[in-house]
Amino acid sequence: MVLSFNQDTQGLIFQEANENLAFLYLDHFAEDYKERVECAYNAALRFRDSILFVDVDTNDPRVYRMRDYLGVETGTTALGLIKRTLTFQKKYKLEDISDCQAMNEFLDKYVADELRPFLKTQDTPEDWDARPVKVLTGHNFDEVTADDRRGVFVKFYAPWCEHCKHLAAIWDKLAEHYEDNDDVVIAKIDSTANELEMVTVTSFPTLKFFPKNSGIVVDYTGHRDLDSLKEFVDRRIAMSTGA
Repeated sequence: MVLSFNQDTQGLIFQEANENLAFLYLDHFAEDYKERVECAYNAALRFRDSILFVDVDTNDPRVYRMRDYLGVETGTTALGLIKRTLTFQKKYKLEDISDCQAMNEFLDKYVADELRPFLKTQDTPEDWDARPVKVLTGHNFDEVTADDRRGVFVKFYAPWCEHCKHLAAIWDKLAEHYEDNDDVVIAKIDSTANELEMVTVTSFPTLKFFPKNSGIVVDYTGHRDLDSLKEFVDRRIAMSTGA
């Protein structure tokens, strides 16, 4: 069974019982559409007992959120798999679905839990560390936050978040205050464009401190005014340096 993704079927698709979802991102106007549909529908028949298959027309502007969720461009094709549980959700992506054998092998590896999750990420800007607030992406996040020379205080934000916009100027001032301090880095990451395997963010903004030489993560839950943030950072620096 293959469902078409639309407003009427969303509730059925995302009901709790469906733990394994396969989204067939197809260009319904492509010359090879019928060929790709046949390949995809045969795969759906083979895995019908374990995976719910969903046909997504990538030309339909109403499904832009589903395209964006797996980084699929308008008019392109891909296979996106989503594994859902009560505590986590993982994504997997196959960009070339023109080869039926490759698609079936990808699905076999998914069922056997042999795939690495797909994580969206931006390219790291060349000037990512040129300003007081350092810019993190999925590519440089682990390297920067695992620095054993200094702690890293990270703001996880969403561009559309009003609370994030309010915090932006305060975060800039915080970074300027510690710009010449070798014990701490103030950074930010757009969590809507950069997904991290080991860090889960459920609300914006989220503030986390990564102490040097510790391997732990400290969630900041205090007030978001400049003085409160500085007090927190000073306390973390003192703890890490023994001052």
